[in-house]
Amino acid sequence: MKHILALAFTTIFAVTACEQDGPAERLGEDIDEAASSLQGSASDAADRLQDAASDVGNSIEDAATDAGNAIEDACEDATDSDC
Repeated sequence: MKHILALAFTTIFAVTACEQDGPAERLGEDIDEAASSLQGSASDAADRLQDAASDVGNSIEDAATDAGNAIEDACEDATDSDC
């Protein structure tokens, strides 16, 4: 009977001890949360940078097209046929 009682107390102690987080485990969880938050922020920043780079590329392409059209129009208006 004493062995069963000792086993029961040991089991209860082991179960309750496992449920409580120690300082190292809480610190590890805090680090995991911070890393996850930073990863999300970095991903958002990368998406915004990619969008901005795409916008700049589109603006440059539009400006080059406009410049090409202006040159063609100027050549058509010129009386000089060397264009």
